[in-house]
Amino acid sequence: MERRARRVRRRAVRRSVIFLRFPRVEGGTLVAGFSGWADAGRISSFCLNYLVRKLGAEEFAEVVSDEFYVLSDVVKRPRVVIKGAYLEDFNYPTLRFYSCEGASPALALSFGPEPDLKWDEFLDLFSGVIERVGVEKVYTVGGVVSGERGVSVVVNDEGLKEEFKGRGVDLVTYQGPSSIHSAILSYLREKGVVAATLWGSTPYAEDPVVWLEVVRKVASVLGLELDVGDLEEMARSFERRRREREGGYEQPYIA
Repeated sequence: MERRARRVRRRAVRRSVIFLRFPRVEGGTLVAGFSGWADAGRISSFCLNYLVRKLGAEEFAEVVSDEFYVLSDVVKRPRVVIKGAYLEDFNYPTLRFYSCEGASPALALSFGPEPDLKWDEFLDLFSGVIERVGVEKVYTVGGVVSGERGVSVVVNDEGLKEEFKGRGVDLVTYQGPSSIHSAILSYLREKGVVAATLWGSTPYAEDPVVWLEVVRKVASVLGLELDVGDLEEMARSFERRRREREGGYEQPYIA
């Protein structure tokens, strides 16, 4: 009986949205990030987790599935918690949504692994969550490998370019393989939702200087007051170590 119940529960989780609560984000913005292919320098994963922690964001929903991911990939295998030989928990890869209570303007965040499969179905669930809580604009954050540091943007609406003028953000020109970020922009355009992706670029496996610049630009475009003193110190410390390691080579700070 127990074995049968476990099978039923796993079938039920194949593709589902779990709401823990329903925050008020009417007319607000979602900032989303994904680990995986488009997370060079851990730019997406660091920035989103930093914002969650810095803003005291609380989880309100999850997209859980064993259909969107290649589970044989070591970084996307289900996670378990075992203590004293007892299996306490077993979890499939999960996209989590957070709300920032008291933030002005209204703000939600989300982070999880980039899906490998069934992007259309994934985007249906993603869109369903933001529609349910009233989000009207979406920014995603990604990371790319480059010989130079920088921050650039892709938009799904020409009018959105105005928001980035004078912010030290380059406009992307590119042809090639896509990430889930561009799929989100395309999907949301069909639904009339304006969206943009901020891309941080770096030659390093981890780069607090770019993390800082991306966080600053996200805060700037949102009109969000954010104390990033801890991240500034992290960036300064990284630069000191980098110069020592690279014999004083000046890798330019970004604008």
